[in-house]
Amino acid sequence: MAETSSLRCFLAFKRLANGQHGDEISDYKRFSIPRPKEADGAVKGAVLRADAFGNLITNFRAEDLPESVLNGGAIKLQVGTHQVTRMVDTFAQGNNGEAIAYVGSSGYIEIAVNKGMRRAL
Repeated sequence: MAETSSLRCFLAFKRLANGQHGDEISDYKRFSIPRPKEADGAVKGAVLRADAFGNLITNFRAEDLPESVLNGGAIKLQVGTHQVTRMVDTFAQGNNGEAIAYVGSSGYIEIAVNKGMRRAL
């Protein structure tokens, strides 16, 4: 099985090297990322996706939050029936098993469980 996979990869790379990329797509669609919205006295957002580590990437950006929250203040995020109440700069600032929020490398607020999996949420 491994030999077959290696052969397929080799052939695919050979096609790419020879300029065989397939048809160019010129009518692609861009989708805008939904923005958080105020409703019922709160700001409601969405989880855009889960990354390979199980961290949840939300549609909140750092500029959507008050400066006091970004400087280690309290935050109240609801994920299903679970609450995230702590904003941190790094994972190391979270306690073991604690759900934390932080600004991810993409600039979006991410939710993770320190030394655990977000499935715990």
